[in-house]
Amino acid sequence: MLQRKLDETGAIAPRWLHEGLAKYATGDLPMEERELLGQAAVDGKLLHISELEAAFNGSPQQVSLAYAQSYTLVDYLASREGKAGLSGFLEELGNVGEVDRALVRTYQMPISQLEEQWLHQITRVYLPQRSPHILDNWVWIAIVVLFVAAVTTRLARARAIRRRMQEEERLRQLTESEAPVIDYPEEGS
Repeated sequence: MLQRKLDETGAIAPRWLHEGLAKYATGDLPMEERELLGQAAVDGKLLHISELEAAFNGSPQQVSLAYAQSYTLVDYLASREGKAGLSGFLEELGNVGEVDRALVRTYQMPISQLEEQWLHQITRVYLPQRSPHILDNWVWIAIVVLFVAAVTTRLARARAIRRRMQEEERLRQLTESEAPVIDYPEEGS
């Protein structure tokens, strides 16, 4: 459908648009791609629009990220209302033949602003996909800290009780050794 629309004008769609539309047509992203987006957001390694094309020829992780981000970019563009939606962009791309110009004309903002909003949306939506793992680590750290605190407190109490018992025993022995022996006469004698 995309190629047919663009063939009429001779415009060439970037790979991110082809792949993003294909993934968009299949539905939502699998969990592993959601986690990949979340981790890239945490690490500050989300790709910019200008980096997407080259990423398809990069390492396996870059390729996976390029596919996932292509989906999110198409989803972001499709979520825009009115003429600014995806069909408006495709129409402009067919008219002007350049992706950057079509984006600016369709969404009435500089590419940098559009990209900033898109990357912010990725972070907002997909960062929580990574957060459960981060939270799991913090929960385990908290459990270990509480366990160590409980053991330390219990050992400190046991030492305090032991010291108190030893002091009481020492005092008892002192009082028994210092006490005069009184010889009481037996009754009846």
